[in-house]
Amino acid sequence: MNRLPQFIVCLIAVVAATSKSIAQADPADILLRQYNCLACHRSESAVTQARIAPLGAPDLSRIGERTSPNWLRTYLTEPNAAKPGTTMPHLLGALDPADQEKVVENLVHYLSGLGGPLRLEASTMKAGDIESGRILYETTGCVVCHGRDFSGHRLAEKTTVASLSQFLHSPLHTRPSGRMPSMRLTNQESQRIATYLLRHQFDGGTKNVTTTLTEGFSYDYFEQRLANADKAIATATPTRSGHIKTATLPKPHRPDNFGFRLRAQLRVKTSGKHTFTLESDDGSRLWIDGALLINHDGVHGSQKKTGELQLEPGLHPIKITMFEASGGERLNLEWKGPGFKNRVVGGNDVVTEANTIMPLGHQP
Repeated sequence: MNRLPQFIVCLIAVVAATSKSIAQADPADILLRQYNCLACHRSESAVTQARIAPLGAPDLSRIGERTSPNWLRTYLTEPNAAKPGTTMPHLLGALDPADQEKVVENLVHYLSGLGGPLRLEASTMKAGDIESGRILYETTGCVVCHGRDFSGHRLAEKTTVASLSQFLHSPLHTRPSGRMPSMRLTNQESQRIATYLLRHQFDGGTKNVTTTLTEGFSYDYFEQRLANADKAIATATPTRSGHIKTATLPKPHRPDNFGFRLRAQLRVKTSGKHTFTLESDDGSRLWIDGALLINHDGVHGSQKKTGELQLEPGLHPIKITMFEASGGERLNLEWKGPGFKNRVVGGNDVVTEANTIMPLGHQP
């Protein structure tokens, strides 16, 4: 029998406990509170003012680092166009067009300066992660309120994956009176759902997505029973993806029955013979330049295996796969070569592609 998600169980309990008081509430009181009317129009009755206390406003102290100036401009000019259904009134609608434009520009500059400019961060998330984000969106409860057909076009003009991830992880931090509950998402889950919600940012191509190189490995994590570190991983669907600085076992992972695939570009500085030592529990494999260098597959305890390769200066594709059946687990890759002693592969030894993705219409 399938279990209801935890948040639905909590929601049912809350609704059951409060349904009587909600049914007895004055509809006018509900609207006055929902639209925050008493924040501007104070009641002469202290009792009414206390009963329908104004909701706390969103925290705007750092709005500039998470919101595109272009979206702010649209929102201030026509709130409902930028955010359909918003409770914010069209405060500037009574101004003539010329005055309205000047006031909007002044407000955009002021708000963009609060914590700004817009924070643009390189991330290993890519267009291929949209599907895994969609699955999380549909299975963690988001669809209950937002539906399955969330278009995301307006949201893609507003913010970045990093900022939206932060909001999804802790919604009440910036919106203390917001109705969205914490879904108890991990950082990785928040990032993947944000990637799905902002998927239209990838439609802008090179105008919106800038690819750079960052130190470390990108990795895929597989949470299932795997028979080997070869075809079993090649045909598996990742549970999550991420980034790690060194060729070691990424965390978190469950105790048994999991696997990892690490990929990067190995940076070779001097021509010559390079020696690689792969240690794992259970099986693992190492590919360089698309060719298998070390086959350390199979179920076994922590053991080391070595391979040698002549490498020329430049970048060389490197891939490591490993799987864990049961018991202990370990992964570690070391190398040595002309001019340097044995060390763990990591730091500036390897680089991987990272994408800096901008909101639609954003002008840096």
